[in-house]
Amino acid sequence: MRRIAIAAFIFILLTVLILPLFEVVVFPEWEIQFVNDDDRPVGTVVISQTWMDYSLESFSDEHQEDGLQTDPSGYIKLPKRTITVSVLRLILGKVRDAIFSINPHASSGPHSTISCTGDHNCLAYLKLGTEQPQRVLLRPKAKTEGSQIR
Repeated sequence: MRRIAIAAFIFILLTVLILPLFEVVVFPEWEIQFVNDDDRPVGTVVISQTWMDYSLESFSDEHQEDGLQTDPSGYIKLPKRTITVSVLRLILGKVRDAIFSINPHASSGPHSTISCTGDHNCLAYLKLGTEQPQRVLLRPKAKTEGSQIR
């Protein structure tokens, strides 16, 4: 009987450690406005957002959403981004942060990148815990001479 109780305890412990049971916010809701050089809003800009928590996810787990579009006044509200992780991954993430904090070039914690597609160049990079940009400056893409397809 005691062996069964020990086996059940170990099974429950391993299940709690391994199963992804905890929702973690990688990025909160984020509203930004896209503007041109004259600080005027630019509407209907198509963007792509990538996000990842380098402490809790492997490098192959990067998430991306394409085809997001600003409203006519240049605003877009990006939804809260979450992942579900196990207790073991939470523990290993804290250990990884402690180890990587020694290297100033290592990435850890949540990061998000906004990039434009189409006729505009833009890039907004954010690490959670830093101030979120409220505006992103758009630049027209440089046209390459002689490469027009007709």
